[in-house]
Amino acid sequence: MILNKGQATALLREHVTDTYQRLHAQMVATAMEGYAGIYNEDKDLWYVTGLLHDIDFQEYPDQHPGPSLGWFADWGYSDDLIHAVEAHAYGYNGFDTLPETKLASALMAIDELCGIFYAYQKLNPIPYGEMKAKSIKKRLNESKFAPKIERESIYRGVEHLGVTLDEHIDNMITFLARLDQIMEKKWQLPPIEKAYEAMTAVVSDRVELVSPTEAKVWSSTRSKYYEVSYDTENHLIMSNDNSAYWKVELGYPAIAYLIAAGHISVETKVMKPIANVPWKKINKQYKNSYTIATAKVLDDLDPAEREFLIEAAEMVTAKVKELDLGLLGKRKFPPKGN
Repeated sequence: MILNKGQATALLREHVTDTYQRLHAQMVATAMEGYAGIYNEDKDLWYVTGLLHDIDFQEYPDQHPGPSLGWFADWGYSDDLIHAVEAHAYGYNGFDTLPETKLASALMAIDELCGIFYAYQKLNPIPYGEMKAKSIKKRLNESKFAPKIERESIYRGVEHLGVTLDEHIDNMITFLARLDQIMEKKWQLPPIEKAYEAMTAVVSDRVELVSPTEAKVWSSTRSKYYEVSYDTENHLIMSNDNSAYWKVELGYPAIAYLIAAGHISVETKVMKPIANVPWKKINKQYKNSYTIATAKVLDDLDPAEREFLIEAAEMVTAKVKELDLGLLGKRKFPPKGN
């Protein structure tokens, strides 16, 4: 199999829904790619190995990494990747394979240390790149700090990798600083009310798919349209609506595109009761209290229709969160018009 980051990300999203587990995978992948640069190794191989090393943990915690080793073989991944994933679990669930390659050694050294970095940031919320090596080392030596972190795995990995612990921590700070930049480019999650506005846009034929990855989404007054672009491989999206520009929050036009393009599935009959709802007018009437405005619209519906719509809105909001969308380029100023 070609070690494509986009394909690996899709596999991760299919098997891992937990927010922390996804973040951990990205942390490990970023650090692995960093070490690949130092050792002049295949960056894609090292990144994908880090990204997928725990792919079966959420579904099979008591068997990890056993199921994934079979998956990797079925998917055509290399023996080097399979060995690294197996070795990183030394001493866990009965696995006793030690790392025999730099790829495997790096994964072992990085994996648990990422947990220390994460726990430290929860305690002291500063960017990874601004952390001090002595602070990380101090916490690493405190057995009561993040007690579930397997310290011996870190020390073993460092030894096999052939670097000192101090060098390793310094390297990790450098590598994870790149993740700071990535995390700054994530969309804020929208309130559930935006899902209703998006569904109205779709069912009211206000979404024009210019291409599979681009759309024009007309406002509720149809006096202007927003432009939406989507990078399907990397899950990056951009829309030039007000929420996107001013709040870095995913607005209804982007969500409407995701529904219209089939990335989020909602039945037309479920959305039909809120076709042509003048959301801008209603929101203004209730002084932009979106919760009150949405409640008013829902109260006027048939109870059965209301129930289906609420379920759909909750599902759409959950799917948006699951997609974990990043910004596609720089934010764009909203169009003029009412």
